[in-house]
Amino acid sequence: MSSSEQPKKKATSEPSKKKKKLSKLDAIAEAIAKQFNKAQKSKASHEKCIASLLEIMNDDYEKFLEKFFELVHPVLIVSKSEKSAENIIQLIAKFCAAAKSQELSSESNAAEQGFDFTVDFVDNLIVYANASNKTVRYRVAQITSQIIEKSPMLEEIDEDFVNSIKEKFVPRLRDKLPAVRLMAVSVLAKFQDPHSQCAIMSEFLRMMGSDPNKDVRKETVKRIFLLKQTLGPVVEKVKDIKEEVRGAAYEKIFSTVKMRNFTIQQRVNMINYGLEERDANVKAQFERLFIEKWFTDFKFDISMLLTNLDVIEYETTCEKLIRLILDRSDKIEIVGDKVDFQSLTPELALFWRCKCQYLASKKKEIDDLLPPSITGFVHLVIEYLKQYDEFVVRQLLIISKYLDYSDEVGRSNVHSLLSEMLSSFHDPEAHVKEIIESLKCILPNPEDFQTTILNRIDELRKAALSMSKNRNIQGEHFELQKKERIQQLNLTKQEIIIKIQQLTVEKTNLAQKEEYLAAKEKLDQIYVLYRQLKEIEAEITKRDEVRPDMEEICLWLRALQTTSEFIMQAYLPVDISQFIYLVDDLILIALDHDFDNLRSLAIKTLGQFSSLNIDIAKQHVGRLVTILSQEANDDCINAVLQALFDIFRIHSVPTLLSQQESKKIILKMKDKCSSSSRQVRTTGCEGFARLLLTNTMYEQDSAEILSDLILLLFNEATEKDHRLRQCLTIFFPAYAYKSANNMKTMASIFINTLRRVIHADKKSTLSKINIQILSQYLLDLTNPEKLSDKQKSEIKVDTLCLHENIGIALAYEILLKPTSKESQIYCKLFPSLSIYNTNRYQIKKLIALLERVREKIPNKITQRSLDKYLETVQQNLTKSKEGEEQEGDDETTNLDQKIVEEIELEVSQIEMDLEVFIDALDEKHIEHSRTPNAAKRQERAKNPNQSEIRVNLIEIGEERTKLFSTPTQSKSSRYPTPPTINESPIQGAKAPSPFTPLTPQDEEELDIRATPNRKSISSKQVSSGRKSITQKDMYDSEDTIEELSDGDSILEEKEPQQPRKKISFASPEASSSSSSRPSMNQPPIRKSSTKQLADEISNLLNNAPMSSDDED
Repeated sequence: MSSSEQPKKKATSEPSKKKKKLSKLDAIAEAIAKQFNKAQKSKASHEKCIASLLEIMNDDYEKFLEKFFELVHPVLIVSKSEKSAENIIQLIAKFCAAAKSQELSSESNAAEQGFDFTVDFVDNLIVYANASNKTVRYRVAQITSQIIEKSPMLEEIDEDFVNSIKEKFVPRLRDKLPAVRLMAVSVLAKFQDPHSQCAIMSEFLRMMGSDPNKDVRKETVKRIFLLKQTLGPVVEKVKDIKEEVRGAAYEKIFSTVKMRNFTIQQRVNMINYGLEERDANVKAQFERLFIEKWFTDFKFDISMLLTNLDVIEYETTCEKLIRLILDRSDKIEIVGDKVDFQSLTPELALFWRCKCQYLASKKKEIDDLLPPSITGFVHLVIEYLKQYDEFVVRQLLIISKYLDYSDEVGRSNVHSLLSEMLSSFHDPEAHVKEIIESLKCILPNPEDFQTTILNRIDELRKAALSMSKNRNIQGEHFELQKKERIQQLNLTKQEIIIKIQQLTVEKTNLAQKEEYLAAKEKLDQIYVLYRQLKEIEAEITKRDEVRPDMEEICLWLRALQTTSEFIMQAYLPVDISQFIYLVDDLILIALDHDFDNLRSLAIKTLGQFSSLNIDIAKQHVGRLVTILSQEANDDCINAVLQALFDIFRIHSVPTLLSQQESKKIILKMKDKCSSSSRQVRTTGCEGFARLLLTNTMYEQDSAEILSDLILLLFNEATEKDHRLRQCLTIFFPAYAYKSANNMKTMASIFINTLRRVIHADKKSTLSKINIQILSQYLLDLTNPEKLSDKQKSEIKVDTLCLHENIGIALAYEILLKPTSKESQIYCKLFPSLSIYNTNRYQIKKLIALLERVREKIPNKITQRSLDKYLETVQQNLTKSKEGEEQEGDDETTNLDQKIVEEIELEVSQIEMDLEVFIDALDEKHIEHSRTPNAAKRQERAKNPNQSEIRVNLIEIGEERTKLFSTPTQSKSSRYPTPPTINESPIQGAKAPSPFTPLTPQDEEELDIRATPNRKSISSKQVSSGRKSITQKDMYDSEDTIEELSDGDSILEEKEPQQPRKKISFASPEASSSSSSRPSMNQPPIRKSSTKQLADEISNLLNNAPMSSDDED
C-alpha cells in the first residue's frame, strides 16, 4: 500500500459527528438485542438480563412483544446445537416464567392491562410449528417445551391457549424428524387428560410401541402418565431392544408405582426381566431400584416380600431374587430370616434352602442353619410328607445334600426314607431328581448307588407288569361276559321281531274287520316293541370305554422317570451292561402303551440309552424314525426329534447310517420343521443347528438343510417364533464364520435359495420375503474377511473365490431375465462383493459378463451404477498387473477367447438348469397337493388327453406347496398320520385352500406354508461335448470351467441320458414332423406368462390335424 492511500482510508474511517435519532421502537429493539448479546455469552448474566427485560416490557408492552418476537427469529434457523443459541433459549424460557410470576402477583403494568406475555408470545411462536424448514419446527418445539416446563401455575393457563398448543403439536408427534417428535412429547406431556379419551395419551402409547427412534421412546416412557390403561404398555418397555429405554422404564415404574399395585404375574415378569438383563448398567440400575424402592416398602422383611410373589408357582425367579438380597446382606439388615423347623412356610423353606446353597457356594459354615441331628431331620421330612406339602419336602430334600453323614444311624435312616420315597408312585414325577441326588451323596460307592436304584426300578416294573397282567385277565373275562350278553340280547331281539310280525298281522286283520279300537291297541303294542328293539340294538352296538388303570400308569411313569434320572446322575463312565435289560423289559413295553405322556417318557429314555451306546443306537434308530413318521401327539414327536438329534450329535450320522439311509431319515426330520406345532418346529431347527455346528452330518444333507433354515428365518410365518428366530440368528454367523468349508457350503446355496423365493407361488409366504435383505444377509455370511482369526492364519482368504463366483452366478441370472424386478436387485449387490485382485481369471470373466449385462439392462440408473462398478473393478485389476510381470499379447487373447467360449456354453447350460428347476417346482406343486382337484390333475398327468390339456394349464398353479417336501407315510392303527401343512390339525376341519393367505390357527400355533425342497433334475443335458459342472465344484476348483447347478443338493455324476419326453400337444402325425419339434441343440425357451403359453397351445390344438383314432 502506498503512502498516498493511507490518508484516504483514515478519512473514510472517521465516524460521522452527527447521530441519527432513534425512534422508540428502535430503542426498544436495541435494548432487547443488548440483553440477548449478554445472555448468549454466559448463563450467569441471565438474572440481570431478565430484570432489564421486565423493565422494558413494563414501559411499553405491545412494542416490546413485537420487537422481542422479531429478535427471536434468528434463533429459529440455527441448525447446529450451538451454546449461544441454547443460552438464548434458556433466557427466553426463564423470562417467560418471570413475566408469568410477575403477572400472577399483579406487580406489572401489563398485568393491570390484562396482558399475558407467555400466552401472547407462544401464540405467535407456534404459528411456525408446521413450517417446511425442519430446523424451524425443531426450535419452535424446543422453545415452547422450555417455556411450559419452567412456567408456574400451569393449571391456571387459559383453555383456548391449551387447545391451540394441542392443535399445533399433536400432529408433530408424527413428524419425520425424531428431534421434533421428541420435543413435541415434552410440549404435550403436561396436557394429558386422564379423565377422558385423550388423544395425547393415545399417541404416546403408539409412539412407545412403534417409534423407530430410541430417544423418542425413552422420552415418551418418562413423560406418560401411569394409569390403569398405560401401566401395561410401560411394563412392556422393560423388554425394549435398547438399554436406554429399558432403564427409563424401570426408573418410571419403581419411582411411581408400588409393588402391590401390580398383579403377581406382572411382578414376577418384571423382576425376572430385570434379573436376566443382558446390559450390566441396566441390571445394576434395576437391582438398586428394587432394593431402594420395593424392598424398602416391605421394611426389608424377606418373608413378606416372598409372600407377595407366590414362591410355589415362580420358584426360579424367587430363587434369583433371594440370591440378589443375600449378595447385598452386608449393606442391609434382613428381617424375618430366622427359620423355625417346626412351622416351615413355603417362603421360609425356599429362603432356607437358598441361603444354604449360597453359603456353601461361598465356602462358609452352614452348621448353624442345619438341624442338630440327622434323625430329627428325617422326622421333619416325614411330618411334612404327612401334610402333603410337596414344595417344603422338595426344599428339605435339597438341603439334605449338605448334612453331615458321619453318623451311621442317621445315614441309615435317611437311606431308608429316600428308598421308600423313591418307591412311592402316587405322584410319578415328584422329587425323583432330588432323591437320586441325595442318594448319590449318601452312597459314594458307585456299585451301592447303582444297586439301590435298580432294585427300586425293578420293584416298580414288576408291580406294573403284575397289574397289567391282572388287567388283561379282567379284560378277557369282561369280553366273555359281553359276548354272552350280546348273544342273549340277539335272542331277545329275534323274539321281539317275531312278536312284531304277529302283531302286525293281527292289526291288519282287525282293521279289515273294522275293529279299529282293537287295531289301535295292537299298534300301540307294536310301538312299544319297536322302542325295546331300538334299546337292544343300541346296547349291542354300544362300545364300552375301557378306562386306563391310573395306578398302573403311575407305576410305569415312576419307573421310567427313575431310569431316566438315574442315567443322568450315574457315575462316569457308565457301565450299561448292568441295566441293559431295562430296554426290553421296561421301555419297549411302555412304547406300546396308549397313554401319550408314558410314550413320550419312554421315547426320551430310549434316546438316553442310545446315546450311551452306539450298538443300541444302531438297533433302535429305525424304531425311532418309524415312531416319528406315525406318531400324532406333538409331545411324542418332540421327544423323538430330541432323541434323534442327541444320538446323531453324539455318534454322528456317517457312523450310524449310510448316505442313502441318512437322506431318507433327514428328510423326515426336516419335514417336522414345517409342522403346525411351534414347539416341534423350534426343536427341529435347534437340532439341525447343533448337527451343523458339530459337522456330524453328510455334506450333501447340510447344504439342503441350510437353505431351508435360512428361508425359515426370513419367513413371515415364523415372526412370533421368538425362540426359533433367536436360535437361527445366532447360528448362521457362528456356522459360517467358523471355517472356510462352512462358508463354501453357504455360498453353494446362494443362488438356489434366491430362486426358491423368486419362483415361489404368489400365495406362499416365501413370495413375501424381501429378496434384497435376504441376499445381503447371505453375502455377509459368505464374506471371507469375517472368518475367524484361526482360519485366516491357516488359509489365504483370497484363494477361496467365494464372492467372485457369486458375482458370476448373479450375472448369469441377470442375463436370463434382464428386465425382471429381481435383476434390478441383483445389480445392486455387486458393490457389496468382496473381490480380490489375485483371482484374475474370475474377475475377467465377471467383467465380460457385466459388459453383457450392461447392454441388456434397460434401466439407465442401473446402467450408470454398473458402469461405475466396472470401472472400479478394471482399475483394481490394472493396478494389480503393474506389480507383476506383463502377460504376452497372445496369452491374453487366448484367455479372453476362452472366457467368451465358456460364457456362451454356460449361458445355455444355466438356462436349461433354470428350466429344469421351474419344471421341478410345477411337479412338486401337483405331487404334494392333497386336494381333490390336485388328485385329478395328477391322474390327467399320467394319462394325458388333448381335450384336458388347457384345464391342466389353468390349474397348474393353483396349489400352494409346503416349505419342505413331505415323504409318503405308512399308516398304522397305533400311529395315525399326523396333521401336516396342507391338512387341518383339527379333525373334521376343512383343509385350507391353496389360495388362502396364511393365518394363524390360534394365538399360539401357526401353519407354515412354503415351497418344497426342490431337487435338481439331471436328466436334461446339453448336446454332446458339454460337461455339466456342479456348484460345489465351482467353489472347490479355480482352473476349471465353473457352472452353477440348479438344485439345492450337490449333483451326483451320472451317465448322459436321453432328454425327457414331454407331452405332445398335437396329433401323432403333427408331433412326428420335424417342424413341430424344437431342435435339441437349442435351449428350451420358457414363456413369460402362463397366458402366452396357453394361447400357443390353443393354436397348436386348433391347427393340428386330428387322426381317426383321436376322433373315436
